[in-house]
Amino acid sequence: MRDGSLFLGLIGVLGIWLGNGIGLPLVQRFKGEFSSRQLMILRGAMTAMIAMGILGGSLEAPSWGVVWIGVTFAVACLALYEGIHAWGANLTIAVITTTPVVNFVAALRDRRPVAAVEIASLAVMFFGVGLVVYYAERESRTEACRSGKEKPKRNFRAGLFWSGLGVLMNGLYYEALRSTQGVPWLERCFWQAVVLFLIGFAMSRRADWSPLWSGWRKLSAVATFALLTGFFYFWANIAAFDNLSTTVASVLAQGETPAVMLLAYFLVGERLNLVQKFGVAVALLGAGYLSFVYAGA
Repeated sequence: MRDGSLFLGLIGVLGIWLGNGIGLPLVQRFKGEFSSRQLMILRGAMTAMIAMGILGGSLEAPSWGVVWIGVTFAVACLALYEGIHAWGANLTIAVITTTPVVNFVAALRDRRPVAAVEIASLAVMFFGVGLVVYYAERESRTEACRSGKEKPKRNFRAGLFWSGLGVLMNGLYYEALRSTQGVPWLERCFWQAVVLFLIGFAMSRRADWSPLWSGWRKLSAVATFALLTGFFYFWANIAAFDNLSTTVASVLAQGETPAVMLLAYFLVGERLNLVQKFGVAVALLGAGYLSFVYAGA
């Protein structure tokens, strides 16, 4: 345990669970109203404004390392949102669970000895996610046969592609964070949000923003999404990892996956079948152990 507040660390972990647990199902709810690029703009703008308000204008120009963090984060967000729009929050977050595989590859690159139990954990993780994806593919084929349309199959392929890209970029993002440990977290938060906003804006200059002004309920839902997945989620990670040991925080943070699935059921009615739920549980065991290993590395 680090010299920090256990209570604050656990609040941070809870914030991680709630940030994505509520935020990602909202991405699914916004499908057809806001594109992934628009959601990037909204998240980036609110996060940057809050961070700048706290910084009070005291800011240094970003290094290339900080800019690279922003780029990997932005592409990871794009992949995450596109995946959710294609096949839902549950399947997307299940595949994202395999992010520790990028750390595994990085360990091989750095020629760090790899224990047999790490390989076994990796196999367990992929077995669990494989179950989830296999049954999703079966359901897409069944739906395509029933409807006589290819859209379910296209959605499955798109969801798998974007979620896989999300795994890669998520892993690269966490690897890149190591090179900017000396940068104050608020500055990193600000520049990361600015890059997210700029990339989103560059990709959606002709976007239709009229749904945003359709009523106070829609506006408040969008503001909730931008706050929970933006500054609040960033702060929650800092609170968790600064007040708990990296190993404990990494393992507890895996709880965001079941949090997303539980809240997706209540917010948008998404659900997995029993075998897929078992697959997620198995994948979390493997991912949790790998997070435990690489956090302590």
